[in-house]
Order: sequence, then structure tokens, then C-alpha cells
Amino acid sequence: MIKPYKFNFTLYTERRKRKLSNFCCERTGQGLEVNNEPRPCTQERGELILRREITPEGSRCFINSTPVILGTLENLGNLLVDIHGQHEHQALLRPSIQREIIDSYGNLENLCMKVTEFYGRYTTLKEEQQKLFLSEQERIQKIDLYQFQDQEITNAHLSPDEENELENEYVRLSNAEKLSNWASQIVQLLSEEEGAALNRLQKVEKILSNLVGVDSTLTPTLKTLTEHIYALDDFIQQIRDYQEKIEYNPQRLEEIVERRELIIKLKKKYGQTIKDILEYQKKIENELSKLTRSEEKKGEIEKEINEVYHRLEIFANELSEKRKKVSEKLNKEVEKELHELGMTKAKFLVSIRAKQDEQGKISIDSTGKDEIEFLISPNPGEGMRPLAKIASGGEMSRIMLALKTILAQSDEIPVLIFDEIDAGIGGPMGVTVGKKLGQLSKSHQILCVTHLPQITAFASAHFYVDKQTRQERTFTQVKKLNNEEKMKEIARMLGGEKSTALKHAQELIKQAR
Repeated sequence: MIKPYKFNFTLYTERRKRKLSNFCCERTGQGLEVNNEPRPCTQERGELILRREITPEGSRCFINSTPVILGTLENLGNLLVDIHGQHEHQALLRPSIQREIIDSYGNLENLCMKVTEFYGRYTTLKEEQQKLFLSEQERIQKIDLYQFQDQEITNAHLSPDEENELENEYVRLSNAEKLSNWASQIVQLLSEEEGAALNRLQKVEKILSNLVGVDSTLTPTLKTLTEHIYALDDFIQQIRDYQEKIEYNPQRLEEIVERRELIIKLKKKYGQTIKDILEYQKKIENELSKLTRSEEKKGEIEKEINEVYHRLEIFANELSEKRKKVSEKLNKEVEKELHELGMTKAKFLVSIRAKQDEQGKISIDSTGKDEIEFLISPNPGEGMRPLAKIASGGEMSRIMLALKTILAQSDEIPVLIFDEIDAGIGGPMGVTVGKKLGQLSKSHQILCVTHLPQITAFASAHFYVDKQTRQERTFTQVKKLNNEEKMKEIARMLGGEKSTALKHAQELIKQAR
């Protein structure tokens, strides 16, 4: 298992901290604390641990204690570590990163944000315009369709509660004969047939009246019976009234059947309920309004697009001019650093040219109107070429070192690894390179693989890497050297007589301090 690496946040700018914290929040749910201000998903304080466990069964990756996929670990690693070797991909070689460096170096972030903001507004308006610019035929077809649908629903005169009322009326009309017969039976049983309930109760009332004439204690009972007889008589009258209201109306029944079929048809086309149909009608009425107003709207949006694009051009032009001024300053500073690093004839140039569309016209996007690329001519007689096409690994490393020295405060990648930066340089120049690395280490964490003792002397920590073969297997061993061991190792790297080499090593270390 590879041991986890802990990144110390004391070297980070506040922007680096927030960028990393946002990344961790998004990918792992764990943020980082910035200036003792809690982040929404903070679980770790001031420390970020990347870990990859490799076993015979496979590998697992973690950010702090959260499992992540290898791609996420790689993406976060790109924010933390930049490797400057002879063949590795380097962030500074990408034009997009070079543009960000220029903007950061010149403190142009606020202007860049304005360009991005207005470009976003411009593209949104263009998309809206595109929707409006339907073909005339398509627009007319949609208007015809929506008008037909709107008229069809309007002609139906729908009401949200209509279905229940129709259903109840349909049931009554389709069962009119049954309802009338049942009502008639009730009236007959209660009042018309011989021995009907009402007649019997009236006879009982007469007999009870005779009883009350003799025994007045039954007066309340008689009163109660009389009230029930009146109630029954009212009930019978209600049933008669109900029977009279029952209509045999085949025409109305046919109308209801047709109405029900119409509603079913509309529900199949526009919604599952009458409420859905009416809501759909509102929707198409809005669409009709937009379509019929499209010509007016086209003029309005065209005017707004022109206004926004004009503002975008102003900010993009201002940004371009400031980038050119920043680039002129950067050109001189990089060349100065390269000369101090032994590339005395090197020329450096930030190329800024306008972006062009397919028709050859200047185009603007969210980053402005400029295509930015770093160019270099390492030696006299060589033309200026993109930084990415420099062949020499030693030259590449020194160019990177020069850029990093200048851009230390604007570069957001905090850990830099230089692999054999000493390639092609001699002893005196090694001291210069060592000093540059020492300066850079004040704002970055530097890991340097080197065989040059003049550079080694400037390191605050020296690790010795050694290969050993044991039992026909090769092992790589990494050991951190103490001060005495470091001096001996530098002496070994210097070669020559042991005493002389040791004395030279002491001088190098003393000079580096």
C-alpha cells in the first residue's frame, strides 16, 4: 500500500484553498476550513490526504476518508501537483492555462468575469432568438393548430364540475321508468291500497282519541301518534312530488349521451380530466400569444442582443489591451530569468492574436477575443515556437522554473516536481538553479530529482533513492538523510578525493544557507 500524502495548507493562497474546498465539497462531501470559517461540508481541518491502496485484488482511492474513483483522484491531483519532467504532460503547456496565467499575473480576473457574464447573457439571448426564428411555414402551422384546438375546447363550454352532474342526470333519465314505478309502489303501500299504513294509523288515532276521552293520561301518546301521522302524510306527498318530476325525455337523454362522448373525445386529446383540458387551453393560448407577437418580440430581442454584444465587445477589447501590456512585461521578466539560468540567447514571447470564426471574422467567447500561446526561441537562429514543442528536457525544465519563479503568486498549483532539471547544465549554473528553486520554495512545495550536488545543497530535506537486489528481486529504497549523511552524499556526488569532496560539500551547503 502506498502511504498517504498530506498537503500542508500554509503555502496556499486563499483562492487555492477555496478552489480545493469547493472541489472536495462537490466530489466527496468534505470541505476544508478557510481562515477558520467553517465550510458547509467541512470535516477535515487544514489538511487534505490523498490515498491510493494497491493490492493484488485491485486498487482503492480515497480523499481524506471518502472513497472516490481514480479519475477524481487524478483531477484533484492536477490541482495540487505539477510535474516538470522531460516527457510528462505539464499544465503550463496548455494554451488555456497560459491564458489564465496572463489574467492572474495581470490581476485581470474581475474584467474576465465581466466578459464571461456578458457572453453568457449574449448566448442566452441568441438561443431565445433562435427559438423565435421559426420558419414562417412552421409558425403558421403551429398557429393554425393551436387556434383549432383552442376553438374546439371553447366551443365545448366545459365546466370543471360538469362530469358529475351529467353522470347523475344520465342515470336518472335512463332509469326514469324504474324510478316512477318504485315511487308509485311506495305511495300505494302507504296510502292508496286497502289496509295501507296511513289508513291504519288514522284508525288507530280515532280509537286512541276515544281512550283519551275516558283516560286523559294518554293525551301525550295521542299527540305523538298524530305527529307521526302528519310526518308520514308529508313523506307520501314528497314521494308524489318526486314522481311527478320524473321525466321521460329521450331527446334530453340523447343530448347527454352526445355530451358525454364529446368530453371523452376531448379527454383523449387534451387531458385526463376537464381540469386538465382547461389548463391545456390556457397553455396553448399563451403559445398563441407568443407566436402572434413573434415579429414584435424579434425586434425587441434583436435590439437587446446588439446592446449586450456591444458591451461584450467593450470589455473584450479592454481585456485584450490589458493582456498585451501584461504580456510585454512578462516577456522581459521571463527572458531575464532564462538568461540567469544559462539560456543567455533565449527569446520568450507571449503570442496574442484575435480569434476568428469560419468566415474569418473576429469572434468572442466567454474568455474574450484572444488566442494566447507562449512561444520560445532557445537558441539564436531558431524561430519562435510554441512552448509545447520545445524538444530539450533540460531547456523545458529551466523555462518552467523561470515561469514559476515569476508567476509564483499567481500560479494556483502549490506542489511542483522538477525531474532532472540539471540536464545539460554545469556546476556554476547549478548554483543559480538551486537559488531559484530556493526562492520558489517560499511560495510552493518543491520536489526536485537531481544528480547535481550544487542543486542538492539548497534542499531543506534530502532523500536518497537506491535500488537493491535481494533474492533475485529488485527493491527501491527511499531514505531521508540527516545533516551528516547529506554532506557525505553531496561529497560522493562531487567525486574526487574524499577529504577534498567533503570540504567542497561543506562549502556548497554553507553557500546555500
